[in-house]
Amino acid sequence: MSKNIKNEIIEIIAMWIYALFTALVIPSFLGFFGEAFALSEILNKFVFYYGFLFGGLMLVTALQIRAIVLARSEEGAVHDPTERPALLGNIPFIRDPVILYMFSVLFFGVLGLLAALRQTFFFGIPQLQLQQVSKFTNVYFSVAPAAQAESLFFMGLIFLSILFLGLFFRGKKPAGFFIIVYAVLPVIFALIWAGYHALVYKGDQPAILTVLIFGYLQSLLAVLVGSWIPIVVMHEQNNLFFALSQSFSNQTILIWAIIFLFLWLFLTIFIIVKRIKRAKKEF
Repeated sequence: MSKNIKNEIIEIIAMWIYALFTALVIPSFLGFFGEAFALSEILNKFVFYYGFLFGGLMLVTALQIRAIVLARSEEGAVHDPTERPALLGNIPFIRDPVILYMFSVLFFGVLGLLAALRQTFFFGIPQLQLQQVSKFTNVYFSVAPAAQAESLFFMGLIFLSILFLGLFFRGKKPAGFFIIVYAVLPVIFALIWAGYHALVYKGDQPAILTVLIFGYLQSLLAVLVGSWIPIVVMHEQNNLFFALSQSFSNQTILIWAIIFLFLWLFLTIFIIVKRIKRAKKEF
């Protein structure tokens, strides 16, 4: 088994572990201890999201396995920024999934903090109206499993569409292929994203235009980067800071966000330095 195949298998496993831990394990733990699962409304919403979550995970995994079996890494769907038609794929920190995740949390965390302070979010979050649970539990339920489930499912559909496009053009990539990927697909999936949110959340989403913009940016990011990581993190940070802004004061959010982001920045720098030293030793 080649090193590339091993890395791709590890990336599949890592995606499943991250998705299940953040969207299933932690919400289950908080739900049982916070008695949130006594509310049928919560359970119904979670069942809906888990359908999207497992559907998205299986779709992305199937696309990745197909790419491995057929030795077509450019058709993978987990993390293939240098192989897919991803314009930003050759940027060093994007190629490394760990560093990409660290940078994504920093970047979208800063944007989320600014949005919370200015109260200018792309869209709101589903109002679950939990009772007898802490503010922290309420905030986390606003992030998971909705963000992971929706993002992975729609991302899987985007990469599946790119696969069909490749088959339609019979493996060739003329100008029309890239025009459709970078100009047409993001618009189509932005409309689907906005329609989905308008249908599911109804009154919870007051500004359909901002939902449309968010869907476009998320879809464009998917085709530019070729990885699930920034798409999921972008959605998580939007939901997180929106929920924080509904439960805590701006001063509290600012203090704790700055502390977290600085610690995360130091951790990111530490990991980068360690990887550079390891690369020099291997070289």
